[in-house]
Amino acid sequence: MAVRLGEHHASGATRGGSTLSADAQPTLKDQSSDYTGVDSVGSAEDRTSVTNHSDQAQCSCNEDMTLRLGNGIKRVEQLLMGEKARALRDFELTVPQYATLATLAHSPGQSAAQLARAALVSPQTMATILGNLEAKGLIERDVSSLHVRVLICHLTSAGYELVSNADRTVKSIEDDLRSNFTEDEFHCFREYLARSEQYLLTRVES
Repeated sequence: MAVRLGEHHASGATRGGSTLSADAQPTLKDQSSDYTGVDSVGSAEDRTSVTNHSDQAQCSCNEDMTLRLGNGIKRVEQLLMGEKARALRDFELTVPQYATLATLAHSPGQSAAQLARAALVSPQTMATILGNLEAKGLIERDVSSLHVRVLICHLTSAGYELVSNADRTVKSIEDDLRSNFTEDEFHCFREYLARSEQYLLTRVES
């Protein structure tokens, strides 16, 4: 230079693998782990009011969502991608197309699956990207010497020239952002990003 209800049976519900008859269904108190103690004869409005207050007490959504870590990371990403997208219009490239070309410029001879991971897009999206880049004459695809069903991608001379020019523009955007930090701050910033990525990868793999 990027993260799924149950069935009701007429005969009754099941608990612990056994079937409960209709007259043995759990009461409101049994079903609700946060039962408020409101008598069932109370008005619907009273019960709704108490339930709402209980939900609000347990919900963390009352805080300002813009202060959430994930929200902040997403906003910065969107702003940065927006800047890149506007700059790349002069080269008639999208951000994923640029990422694909830049990856091939750095590491020639990659498959669609490898490029999808590098550009942080789905394999289906990468198939469309490669088709468009090939139609523009920016890449070539050849059958892999290791697997006849795998196509290996390479930049054409036109592709290399285009991405070289585009990369200078994109890098200037990133350099401008970096200039807002001291060297120590930027080093720490990179370290925090790497630590966050490693932590989340560990959670995914566990």
